[in-house]
Amino acid sequence: MDPARHTTAARLLADPAFTLFDVQTILRHASVSTTQIYAQPRLEDLVTKVLEHYARPRTKGPVIKSAYDSAAVRELLGLPA
Repeated sequence: MDPARHTTAARLLADPAFTLFDVQTILRHASVSTTQIYAQPRLEDLVTKVLEHYARPRTKGPVIKSAYDSAAVRELLGLPA
Protein backbone atom coordinates (compact mmCIF):
# COMPACT_ATOMS: atom_id res chain seq x y z
CA MET A 1 0.00 0.00 0.00
CA ASP A 2 1.41 3.36 -1.04
CA PRO A 3 1.61 5.63 2.05
CA ALA A 4 1.06 8.81 0.01
CA ARG A 5 -2.04 7.35 -1.64
CA HIS A 6 -3.37 6.18 1.74
CA THR A 7 -2.79 9.61 3.31
CA THR A 8 -4.44 11.36 0.36
CA ALA A 9 -7.47 9.08 0.53
CA ALA A 10 -7.82 9.48 4.30
CA ARG A 11 -7.58 13.28 4.10
CA LEU A 12 -10.07 13.52 1.25
CA LEU A 13 -12.54 11.30 3.11
CA ALA A 14 -12.14 13.42 6.25
CA ASP A 15 -13.09 16.53 4.26
CA PRO A 16 -16.88 17.03 4.28
CA ALA A 17 -16.63 18.57 0.80
CA PHE A 18 -15.83 15.13 -0.67
CA THR A 19 -18.20 12.18 -0.77
CA LEU A 20 -17.08 8.59 -0.74
CA PHE A 21 -17.94 8.40 -4.43
CA ASP A 22 -15.85 11.51 -5.19
CA VAL A 23 -12.82 9.88 -3.59
CA GLN A 24 -13.57 6.63 -5.42
CA THR A 25 -13.44 8.54 -8.70
CA ILE A 26 -10.27 10.44 -7.80
CA LEU A 27 -8.47 7.22 -6.80
CA ARG A 28 -9.91 5.40 -9.83
CA HIS A 29 -11.24 2.53 -7.78
CA ALA A 30 -13.59 0.21 -9.66
CA SER A 31 -15.59 -0.50 -6.49
CA VAL A 32 -16.63 1.75 -3.64
CA SER A 33 -15.80 -1.10 -1.23
CA THR A 34 -12.12 -0.60 -2.12
CA THR A 35 -12.38 3.09 -1.23
CA GLN A 36 -14.09 2.28 2.09
CA ILE A 37 -10.86 0.67 3.29
CA TYR A 38 -9.53 4.22 3.74
CA ALA A 39 -12.62 5.37 5.65
CA GLN A 40 -11.52 4.05 9.03
CA PRO A 41 -12.01 6.64 11.78
CA ARG A 42 -8.97 7.85 13.67
CA LEU A 43 -8.93 7.23 17.41
CA GLU A 44 -8.40 10.96 18.11
CA ASP A 45 -11.52 11.82 16.09
CA LEU A 46 -13.61 9.24 17.92
CA VAL A 47 -12.46 10.47 21.33
CA THR A 48 -13.28 14.06 20.34
CA LYS A 49 -16.76 13.07 19.17
CA VAL A 50 -17.49 11.11 22.35
CA LEU A 51 -16.35 14.03 24.52
CA GLU A 52 -18.53 16.43 22.50
CA HIS A 53 -21.48 14.08 22.89
CA TYR A 54 -21.19 14.01 26.67
CA ALA A 55 -20.65 17.79 26.82
CA ARG A 56 -24.01 18.48 25.12
CA PRO A 57 -26.94 19.06 27.46
CA ARG A 58 -29.39 16.20 27.70
CA THR A 59 -32.62 16.60 25.81
CA LYS A 60 -35.93 15.77 27.38
CA GLY A 61 -37.81 12.75 26.14
CA PRO A 62 -40.99 12.93 24.09
CA VAL A 63 -43.98 14.72 25.56
CA ILE A 64 -47.20 12.76 25.33
CA LYS A 65 -50.26 14.89 24.61
CA SER A 66 -53.24 14.41 26.94
CA ALA A 67 -55.45 13.32 24.00
CA TYR A 68 -53.60 10.00 23.97
CA ASP A 69 -53.62 7.28 26.58
CA SER A 70 -50.12 7.84 27.96
CA ALA A 71 -49.81 4.25 29.22
CA ALA A 72 -50.60 2.88 25.75
CA VAL A 73 -48.14 5.27 24.06
CA ARG A 74 -45.40 4.42 26.57
CA GLU A 75 -45.99 0.71 25.96
CA LEU A 76 -45.90 1.26 22.17
CA LEU A 77 -42.60 3.18 22.40
CA GLY A 78 -41.09 0.76 24.92
CA LEU A 79 -40.79 3.48 27.57
CA PRO A 80 -40.99 2.73 31.30
CA ALA A 81 -44.40 3.13 32.91
